[in-house]
Amino acid sequence: MAHPQSATVGILLRTKDRPLFLDRALKKIKAQSYPHWHIHLLNDGGNEEQIQTVLAQHDEAFQSHVTVMHNTASVGRGRALSQLLCAASETYLLLHDDDDYLEPDFLRVTVNFLEKPENKSCAGVVTSNSDIIEAVTPGGLRELSRDATSGKRTNGYISFLSFLSQSNGVFPPISTLFRKSAVKDAKTDSYTRNYNEDVDLFIDLMKHGELATLDETLAVYSIRAANTEDDTTRPVKEEQTTLYMNSKIREALSEGDTLNTLRSLLNADRGYADYTGALLQTSHEDIIKHIVESNIHIQKNIKLLAEILENLNRKVSSIEKNMK
Repeated sequence: MAHPQSATVGILLRTKDRPLFLDRALKKIKAQSYPHWHIHLLNDGGNEEQIQTVLAQHDEAFQSHVTVMHNTASVGRGRALSQLLCAASETYLLLHDDDDYLEPDFLRVTVNFLEKPENKSCAGVVTSNSDIIEAVTPGGLRELSRDATSGKRTNGYISFLSFLSQSNGVFPPISTLFRKSAVKDAKTDSYTRNYNEDVDLFIDLMKHGELATLDETLAVYSIRAANTEDDTTRPVKEEQTTLYMNSKIREALSEGDTLNTLRSLLNADRGYADYTGALLQTSHEDIIKHIVESNIHIQKNIKLLAEILENLNRKVSSIEKNMK
C-alpha cells in the first residue's frame, strides 16, 4: 500500500493470531489527535486471512496508512523488531505490540515534546502508562482491573545507571516514542532474543541520548488474566531473565564489552543487596517469631504459677482454720 509522504511517525506493530487485539490497536491509532503516522504491520507467522479480515473492517483511507508484511514462519520478537526497524524510515518510531494501545493524545504530546529545540538531546520520550489485566471472552475483550500507579512517572529523565541495574525493562515499549536517528544503523539481526529485546533497544537509545519522562498517562499496557488459555503475555520468566543476564556476562568476558561489564557488576551488586535484604528480613522475622513464641510460653508459665499460688493459698487458709 502507498506510503504517505507526510508521515513523521512510524508505528512498528507486531502481531500473530490475535485479531481482537489487533483490531482494537488499529482503532486506537486511528483515533489519534496527531494525524501524521504510518503503520508498519508485521504478521509474524500468523494467519494471513485474519489480518485481511481485520483490515477490511477499516476504510480505504485508513488502509492507505498501513503497510503489511507477512512472515511465513515466526522469526520471534527480537528479529521481528529488527525487521520493522529496517522497514521504517519515519523521523519518529513507536514499538507497538498488538495487545497494547494508545490514548488519543499520545502521538501529539510526544512528537511535540521531541520537536522542541530544548529537547534535541533526547533520543526518546516515555509517558506514564496504565496497566490492565483483561480476558478474551465470547463477547470480546473484557477488562478485569486497571492500575495507573505502577506506570506513573514524573517529568524528568530515565536514569541510565538505574536502568542498567535492572534485568527487565522498567517501562513498556508502548509508552515510548523514539527517534529513528538513534537506531539508524539497525540491521535485520540487530536484535535476536525473544525476551528482553526491548531492554536492549532502550539501552541502544540511551547510548544515543536521553530518554525523557512525562507524567501524562497516554498509553495502556495489557496483561492477560492468569491461568487462562490466552495468557500469552506473562511477565518475563525468572529463568529467561537469568539466561539473558548470563549472556550479557559472557559477552562482557569474551569481548571486553565495558557496558555489559558494568551491567553485570550492577546486577551482581543488586543481587547481593536483594540477598542481604532477604536475609535481614528473614532474621528479623525469626526474631519476632521467637519473641511471640517466648511470650506465649511466659504467659503459660504465669498462668501455671497463678494456679500454684492459688492452691497454696487454699492450703494455708485450711491450715489456719485447723489451728484455730
